[in-house]
Amino acid sequence: MKSLAAIDGTWAMKKFPERLKNARMYRQYQQSDLAGITGLLPSAISHFECGRRRPSMLNLIRIRLALRVNLDYLLGINEAML
Repeated sequence: MKSLAAIDGTWAMKKFPERLKNARMYRQYQQSDLAGITGLLPSAISHFECGRRRPSMLNLIRIRLALRVNLDYLLGINEAML
């Protein structure tokens, strides 16, 4: 695990797009499946996975709950997905 001093929002979100896609594929969800579960648009999921947009805290929590993964994993803080 990274030290708290090494963690900032920019650093953590660099890994988010890849981690989001990996977690979605692990659950065997299409972008539209994840969008339906979270109440987001499929285009929003696509933007998050491509790194064009960052989710709000509320949407980050919705995604984490839908994928049943550690938030630390999505943010690149921890390597353990589950």
